[in-house]
Amino acid sequence: MAKFEFVNPFGSVKDRVAFGMFCEAINQHDVNRGPLKLLDASGGNMGKALAKLGQLCGIPIHLIIPESSPPLN
Repeated sequence: MAKFEFVNPFGSVKDRVAFGMFCEAINQHDVNRGPLKLLDASGGNMGKALAKLGQLCGIPIHLIIPESSPPLN
C-alpha cells in the first residue's frame, strides 16, 4: 500500500503536517491577545503549505526563508 502525497491540496507530504500545526495554532490562540499571526522558518514545502492555508483563512503568515533555499514553484 502507498500514499499518494502528490494529490494533497498543495502537492506535498508537508500539507498534512502544516494543516495540523495551523489548526493547533488556531485552537490555542487567545483572542484577547489580538489577531492571530503565525511565524515559521521554512525553505520549502512546509512554508508553501502554511502560506496557502494562511491565504485561504485570512491569517497572516510570516516566513523566514534561508537564502540558500531554492525558489518555490
